[in-house]
Amino acid sequence: MTFTQAIPDRPLPDPTKHVNYVHGMVLGVGDFTQEFAYLSGRDRSLARAIGGYGTVEGLRVAYEAANAGHGPRVTVAPGAAFTPAGRLVRVPVAQCADLVEWLAAHRDDVVAALGGPPPASGTLRLAVVLGYAECLTDQVPVPGEPCRGDEDLTAPSRLRDDFRLELRFAPPPPGRDLPSPPAHDEETAIRRFAAWLRRVPVDAGAGGTVADFLDAIRTAAHQPAPDSPPAPGCPPADTFLSQPPPPELRIPEDRAAEFLRAAFRLWVTELLPCFRTEDPDDDGVLLARLDVDVLHDPLGERELLVGPGGVTVDEQERPFLVQSRLVQEWQIARYAP
Repeated sequence: MTFTQAIPDRPLPDPTKHVNYVHGMVLGVGDFTQEFAYLSGRDRSLARAIGGYGTVEGLRVAYEAANAGHGPRVTVAPGAAFTPAGRLVRVPVAQCADLVEWLAAHRDDVVAALGGPPPASGTLRLAVVLGYAECLTDQVPVPGEPCRGDEDLTAPSRLRDDFRLELRFAPPPPGRDLPSPPAHDEETAIRRFAAWLRRVPVDAGAGGTVADFLDAIRTAAHQPAPDSPPAPGCPPADTFLSQPPPPELRIPEDRAAEFLRAAFRLWVTELLPCFRTEDPDDDGVLLARLDVDVLHDPLGERELLVGPGGVTVDEQERPFLVQSRLVQEWQIARYAP
């Protein structure tokens, strides 16, 4: 299930520049392209820096077993998401992928993933990934040289936002040069930081300073295993805050706001830059993991089939963004009678 980006290669304008309009200036295609790149890039940067990335609406992933109308397939509901580069991607109508056809088209890779050589059966781990694409549309007549071919008489006048849905053997890479980093480093780090901080008790009798509290977070973040010295540089992605807070660590109740404000400042200034997930070559967002029961059938029309175990859809790793309005009501509801 792949949608290919159908636009020609062209140099990308610098998104940090916009046109300096002056009286008498002759504007060309490059000027308008540059201005759009600046405005679009600023919007993406704002969305990414303030909101993050992930599903914002819909895009539920489901498995439908074979029936009289179709074979076993995976469906993705309509919806929208922000990619790691801050692009808004909309899927306007439900999409589906025939799994038997997909297995046949990727036979060699499937067999290798299952530990080949054939015959190969077992559980195949896949990822449903959504990405941004754009396509050329709205052909219009254009002037040109005499004796042109029919293909040169018109040119597309618009670029339309589109999407790309894929079944992959691995989720999107995190875009960082780290040894064997896990998928979606930033999403994992956010969850671990929030969970770790929540486990630090707020104690009316606690003492200590903010500086000591921040040093404890730094030590825990860089510590790959219990009783080991902190690693230099960025925290190791695979073991980041994987251990619980030390039992002696406490937040003074009368200074809780001060301590938490400092902890969040540490996240923004020191930890988040280590986990920012943005790869210009793979701006995809994970929707779900699939465990596909693959059955080898040498006597059937198709060599690889979906076995009786079907497909298990796991959306636990999916990054998503909740509306600020919902968060507001969630906080207010804490004080409702």
